[in-house]
Amino acid sequence: MKKLILSLMILSYPLLAELTVSQIEEMVKRIQSKRVSEYEIDFLKIPSPLDGIKKIVDKNITKTVLLERTQDINFVLNAIVNNHAYINGKWYKKGESIQGFVLREIFPDHVTLKKDRKHVKVYLVKKKGLKIKLTTKKSKRGAKK
Repeated sequence: MKKLILSLMILSYPLLAELTVSQIEEMVKRIQSKRVSEYEIDFLKIPSPLDGIKKIVDKNITKTVLLERTQDINFVLNAIVNNHAYINGKWYKKGESIQGFVLREIFPDHVTLKKDRKHVKVYLVKKKGLKIKLTTKKSKRGAKK
């Protein structure tokens, strides 16, 4: 019974609508017609609100220098063990130089390198299917009997 009432309501809705096709076409024509404003505004003469902000930003923010794309620098970080990083097939520790860059910090998943004002983060290469499980032997000195 509910389905019947619902179907009748849905089917009778277009019949009860007050707008005719001609009325809808007239509304579309009015919307499409060019609208004229009471005021003429020349947007090119309005000063940008960002002009004042730009001066403040330039004084307070240090610029980050990005590496140029033309430079051929490639770092591959394969491992980090005991504050040593295995980069491009060699082991390095904090403070050592790699292709003109100094190894600044060693983190669990990446290292940071610095040359002049250029900073580079190099992340560990993740290899699929490589599963390593490290276990430690318990010493007998501290074991309870």
